[in-house]
Amino acid sequence: MKRTGILLIVLMAMSSLFAHKAKVLILTGANNHNWSATTPVLKNILEASDRFDVDVVTEPEELTKYRLSGYDVLLSNWNAFGKEKPAPWSKSLQDAYVEFVRNGGGHVVVHAGSSSFYDWDDYHTISNATWKGKTGHKEIHEFEVRMTDAEHPVTQGLDTFKTTDELWFRPFVQPGAEVLAESFSKTTGDWEPTALVSEFGKGRCFTLLLGHDANSMQSDVFKNLLIRGTEWASGGKEEIQETADSISMIWDGSPLWTFNHSAEEGKPYFHPLATTKGTVFSDLRPDDHPWHRALWFSWKFINGVNYWEENRETGKSEGQTMLLDIDRTVLPDKAVQVKMELAYAPAATGERVLEESRTVLISPPDASGAYRIDWSSEFRALDHDVILDRTPLPEEPDGKTWGGYAGYSMRMNSGVFGGTYLNSEGLAGADTNHQPARWASYTAPNDGSILFLDHPENLNHPAKWYVAPGMGYFSPAVIHDARHTIKAGETLELHYRLIINPGAVDTAYAEAEWSEWIKTD
Repeated sequence: MKRTGILLIVLMAMSSLFAHKAKVLILTGANNHNWSATTPVLKNILEASDRFDVDVVTEPEELTKYRLSGYDVLLSNWNAFGKEKPAPWSKSLQDAYVEFVRNGGGHVVVHAGSSSFYDWDDYHTISNATWKGKTGHKEIHEFEVRMTDAEHPVTQGLDTFKTTDELWFRPFVQPGAEVLAESFSKTTGDWEPTALVSEFGKGRCFTLLLGHDANSMQSDVFKNLLIRGTEWASGGKEEIQETADSISMIWDGSPLWTFNHSAEEGKPYFHPLATTKGTVFSDLRPDDHPWHRALWFSWKFINGVNYWEENRETGKSEGQTMLLDIDRTVLPDKAVQVKMELAYAPAATGERVLEESRTVLISPPDASGAYRIDWSSEFRALDHDVILDRTPLPEEPDGKTWGGYAGYSMRMNSGVFGGTYLNSEGLAGADTNHQPARWASYTAPNDGSILFLDHPENLNHPAKWYVAPGMGYFSPAVIHDARHTIKAGETLELHYRLIINPGAVDTAYAEAEWSEWIKTD
């Protein structure tokens, strides 16, 4: 299968995970092309992606400010170029149309949808490329379309492809419009734009000059460009923000999650970690344990050196967790993948004893508002054996009642205290502490839940869980019962999934998530 076909299938599969379906209104009913044939195709492409709810209007007079307020995107498959020219638009209609985009609505044009209103400058601006002056086309023929911006969300990952369509030459490109795709015209001897984007006020504008007829809309890449361009124009509910030391998803204007990875701090962590309804679960550096970093991973002892607790004055541990390298990728569906290389060394010597390759993948929220964090690590002992240990249990020499913790951990803030812990073995509350389970969850009293899944190939699976309801801490404690040795040159792999849900978690939901994860992992 061609890569473009694979991309379409993947896009369709991932799209069902989106929580928010953008509402699209297609304006049609007049066009010098067969709008009655192309409009259903456009509607079907968008709805089949499961990312949009689509309505159709054939009378421009219906585009009142009130009607438009219910939509995220206005798609134009309309023009005044036909044999039966429609009535002129009133000033109030024009104002409502433009203000919809200026105030944050998306505007999408397909093919000749911009061929109107030669004395209406704002309409031309939001249409990106218009029929003007020496613009023209030859007969429908086969030609290549190549991407000019491989990083833009609309074109990321798409290869050059061939299509049979009508190719415009010398369209008038508006100032500020960015060309994302282009095709070579034998008529002009130049590369002509076929897909463009721009911003207008708070709104986003996408133009696809392909799509002369229903047949030309059948190619996988036309569908990809239309879906991605419309999604981009909609703005979505989610937005990725990046700094030098962090990457975040902003949801409805507030941070949904932030992954922090300052090399100075050493141990990467998630904070804040919230539900799509706004409940923040995580707590960073609480006064009682300032080395607790919300959602993070830390060994307790490596070869007898403490990598967990930190000096309250310096913020440093006896053992250094060092972030050596990081690579962040934002995928077209707004999933985020972070790959890291880390090393562990006693601060006193700086000599590395253990290295780690870590991958964290954060999905976009699904239709229920839940999102998933997949956390995978491969630890490699270097020239000598590495002994991983924890505070001993009460029945061991020098044992403590709080012994057994180390590894992947969650510290919650007091605002979500008073909820319910549950595990795969049917235990609840404090009874889940120190007990083995495939999964464990916490549901806050008012809103939201967190579900941990422990992979069956993990060391000591099913993990014994360290659960401390009084301080909102719980963890799949991978070396709960005993120390573990990684022989020189050998490795240890660990895999976890965390699901943050705006609703409650029950056994049926958790078991379904567990089964799906194991099946697809």
